[in-house]
Amino acid sequence: MKKKFYRDVLVALLLAARRIFLIFPYRLGVYFGGSVGSAAFHLLGKEKNKTLSHLRMAFRDEKTEEEIKAIGQK
Repeated sequence: MKKKFYRDVLVALLLAARRIFLIFPYRLGVYFGGSVGSAAFHLLGKEKNKTLSHLRMAFRDEKTEEEIKAIGQK
């Protein structure tokens, strides 16, 4: 299976970011990680749709659509 170039770039960036963020206090790292995750959820439409689809399968009759979207954004 052919790897996509952007995945290699993304992995390199994440590994570099990991080294940088190891010097920050824990709470700042958690806050920043949550912010990056939230931004990624909103910016990466394909991944957002995949996440929401999986949550709908997992919580079929237990959660409303609003609750599923709230879980996905966390």
